[in-house]
Amino acid sequence: MTSLEELDSLFAQGEYAQIAEFCQENFEETGKVTFVWLLGIAQLLEGNEETAQLAWMSQLYEASDEQVEQWSLDIFRLLNKEAIRQEEQDSLEHAWLLRCHAQQFNESDLQNKLEAFRLSHQLNLLTADFYQSLELSKTLSELSESIEINVLEDYRETLIETLKISLQQFPLLDLTYELSEICARIFTSDSLFLDTILDASLTIYYAHRLPLRALRLLDLCYSYRPDHLDLLRLIITVKISIGDFDAAISLAKSSCELSKTLVENVVCSYILIKTYIQSGSAWDAAQEEAKNYKQFLSKLLNNSDSALRKASVSWLFSGGFVLPYLEDSPESNRDYINAIGSFCKREMDHFNPPQSIEINPSNRLRIGYLSSCLRRHSVGWLARSLFNNRDHEKFEIFTYFVNALERSDPIQDWYEQSSDTAHRFGLDSANQISNQIMQDKIDILIDLDSITFDISCEVLCSRPAPIQATWLGWDASGIPSIDYYIADPYVLPEDADSYYSEKIFRLPSTYVAIDGFEVAPPTLSRKSLGLEKDSILYFSAQNGMKRNPEMLKLQLEIIKAVPNSYFLIKGLGATEMLKQYITDIAKDMDIAREKIIFLGIDSSSEIHRGNLSVSDIVLDTYPYNGATTTMEALWMERPIVTKVGQQFSARNSYTMLKNAGVKEGIAWSNEEYVDWGIRLGLDKELRDDIAWKLKQSKRSAPLWNARQFTQDMESAYLAMWQSHSNSKSL
Repeated sequence: MTSLEELDSLFAQGEYAQIAEFCQENFEETGKVTFVWLLGIAQLLEGNEETAQLAWMSQLYEASDEQVEQWSLDIFRLLNKEAIRQEEQDSLEHAWLLRCHAQQFNESDLQNKLEAFRLSHQLNLLTADFYQSLELSKTLSELSESIEINVLEDYRETLIETLKISLQQFPLLDLTYELSEICARIFTSDSLFLDTILDASLTIYYAHRLPLRALRLLDLCYSYRPDHLDLLRLIITVKISIGDFDAAISLAKSSCELSKTLVENVVCSYILIKTYIQSGSAWDAAQEEAKNYKQFLSKLLNNSDSALRKASVSWLFSGGFVLPYLEDSPESNRDYINAIGSFCKREMDHFNPPQSIEINPSNRLRIGYLSSCLRRHSVGWLARSLFNNRDHEKFEIFTYFVNALERSDPIQDWYEQSSDTAHRFGLDSANQISNQIMQDKIDILIDLDSITFDISCEVLCSRPAPIQATWLGWDASGIPSIDYYIADPYVLPEDADSYYSEKIFRLPSTYVAIDGFEVAPPTLSRKSLGLEKDSILYFSAQNGMKRNPEMLKLQLEIIKAVPNSYFLIKGLGATEMLKQYITDIAKDMDIAREKIIFLGIDSSSEIHRGNLSVSDIVLDTYPYNGATTTMEALWMERPIVTKVGQQFSARNSYTMLKNAGVKEGIAWSNEEYVDWGIRLGLDKELRDDIAWKLKQSKRSAPLWNARQFTQDMESAYLAMWQSHSNSKSL
């Protein structure tokens, strides 16, 4: 047996002290530097990093440039060989250490860097500093310039997995973007790479709330795959969020042209309509496209042989979302929404079949709240009363945060602290959430998202709780596995039971109540707006989707009729496109441009509420009313003019006014709406009287009696549970 063969056996046995002694003796006898390299490796594995480095560097320091180059490669090969052996023996820490040191002797070896990255991730040692020290993007860039790119295809799975982990752990580092950019050039048509970028972009957009960073990643793929529909849809969503409606509409039209299947036609047509109305300025186009959409939708819903991708089903959940913005036709719209809910439930059962539910052995009812909005969001502001005022002896609260924010949010943190048990989940977590709900043995699951978030819809389809109800969110979803929709005597008309698939559970007075809102000092005043003290200021704070042109014309008719009046408009859709649209309508009605004042978005909801005090009258939208914005205006004691319709979204302000004890401003026709608007503008005494009523209402009105509301909700829970128990005993 030669000396080197004997050393190899000793390395396999982990006899590092013996190896070190052997190498020292043999180097002194033979002068072969290989023994120094092996001596250093043995010392390294014994935990003597400094000694190992000294052994190697003492030889390299005295060597010629040619020797340094060759010896460095020799050391690298020996370190790499031993790293492989150590990993085969499940000594991952040693393998990682060896690869880290190997990097300094061959900085251009991509394979070693990828292995070091992988091991650091497995060992939970992957830090930003270590990640940056690997210089993966630099190495990959140099290789892509010096060799054929298709050679790098050999690293495909490892590289994409490395990128995936980098995007998960360091999504905001420029280095990660650089790595993504290089991978985009290498894997231009690779579906695995594209899925990785899409998943990361979703997280950056939804969890980190950083649309521009998400768009930066998405644009990398779009330059190579402008025909990829999933990619296009996400880009459209992000473009809308940053107010780039021109680009969003153009992309939405392109997606419709690229659609090849019926389900693609449905989804892309829906996205185009949503983009049109979110811009707030393309209502005619939206109405025209809605005709195509309903035709596509009817064909799809009548197709019993469909077998869709899960992603397609996820998009379809929200298929009824746009309809109430276009028209107040609840029976017709609910037919579509109920049919979509049933269709999606049937399709989703292929992926996640409903499972058996274990019975909760506790005496307290376990109430689960499922939402992506328990943060600084309308739902987050309005749901707090149920946590604040609950009966701890009868109810145990579990909260399931869907797509929980990565950054700190005081409202999200408050909900977590106010729950008996709370769980935070990311994206693509429907199965995980469902399993957790079943594990927690939830009795009644309350859905706060409705069809506004597909993950919540997936969870509800799997029915992880024996009773499931929707409350507070957009409207009932029509999903057959949801038992109840919680409403009140006003927010739905008496005949609504005939067209809702869920059983409507009407609370005695109001379906929502709070103790009040936090309010910050105003940043707006008549002086800052350049207006006289006696100006009459009408106000509207809604996004572009609610700026229905027919209602806008009624609002402008009021402005035109009331002397010295101005219309303050604030909302997320108030882009240049929407501003021009409103200005053009005002011009056609012979209303001076200076009568319309567009306000920027306030930096916080608290400041927005404070700034409501500058207004005299709030003009509500139709067929989609304000909800939280209405409650905020009432809390700030502002008179409101609202037109009451038939659908849930056209009756929110109505129920809130009724439950605040105010009848003034409630209109049942266009003529009444205009009359109330003009009357309130001309009659200061009437405005003051309403403000006094709203001030007094804070003492006892149902809208502000959160304790009584909570008792009503908890009575509803008990009634639901009793009904369920009775049905089981039959």
